[in-house]
Amino acid sequence: MHRYGVCNLLTTLSYPPWTKGLDRVVYMTQHGEERFPFYAYVQPNDVCTVNSHHNASFWSFSRLPAEIQVHVLAMCPASTLFRLMHTSLKLRTEALKLFWAKADTYFLVDAHWLINKAYPGDSMWDMAFLVQVQNVEIDYSSVLNNRICMRQEDERVEIQSNLVDIFWASLRDRVLNVKRVILNYNEGSTGREYGLDRIPLALRLLVEASPHGIETCVLFLERKQTSRPTTWRTATWRRCLLRRTEQGVWEEGNLEKFRKTILMPPKIFRGPVGSFGELLYQCYTKIPLQRYGLWPLMVEALDRHHFDVGRNEPFPCPVASCTAYFSKGGEWTIYAAEEHY
Repeated sequence: MHRYGVCNLLTTLSYPPWTKGLDRVVYMTQHGEERFPFYAYVQPNDVCTVNSHHNASFWSFSRLPAEIQVHVLAMCPASTLFRLMHTSLKLRTEALKLFWAKADTYFLVDAHWLINKAYPGDSMWDMAFLVQVQNVEIDYSSVLNNRICMRQEDERVEIQSNLVDIFWASLRDRVLNVKRVILNYNEGSTGREYGLDRIPLALRLLVEASPHGIETCVLFLERKQTSRPTTWRTATWRRCLLRRTEQGVWEEGNLEKFRKTILMPPKIFRGPVGSFGELLYQCYTKIPLQRYGLWPLMVEALDRHHFDVGRNEPFPCPVASCTAYFSKGGEWTIYAAEEHY
């Protein structure tokens, strides 16, 4: 992982008090961002038994005024709403609206797929599912900067405006209900690309071409300002969220609110070609995310071995050449991310 991904990793790691089991599966990108498979997103956190008293209370829910029912449903987690979508018609309709409109949940789509006209055969995801999505996070890479803004031999930049049009046309064609878009540029930005202050020109062109009715912003990484000289190893980075207002002004958004990036359900793979497609999905999507996700679990396991369930056992850094010593829960987790990943 590059140094600029540490700020992502610090968000992905778990800290005391720990509430999740170590037997869980973590999906993480090489840049330290956590991904959540759809099945895990809609799975209840706790298993509970509903006794007769609570069962009777649930049936009295239907007698409440409609406004109160909607208010109660709005407080339900995604896992509850997903199950309510399989009940009565009235509950199903309201739960469906609330489930897809959750502002803290974004479903991942690849920018390369969109700019290549979003053919269903080029995607591993269920196209019928994609139609329902309202919040989209688009995984954007620096390769697209060179495709949209081609640098010529004489250093001139030739803008491929047709690719910008294809990008948005593909998105609106495949994600019919899209309302909010985050362009996630998860690479370190020095602010010097094509003479711009903060984000590459290609990204800026994409945001400026955003269709009316779609709220679009850019999530990227930039180096923190410091008075002391830094190298690639000592530099620290931060995550920034920029959006363009209707007046054409770029403003920084709020990153304090936690958001989940969801992996959509894969398509159903059928026949010999489907078997090959499933192998591609496993090898290039699922397994790499699980492999990167082992690291935060190992870090958490060591921290919990010494400081979880009432234990207080200080320990030295397990790296042979390191002299650090940890006396509190969570210290090792932060140190491991900042110094040893």
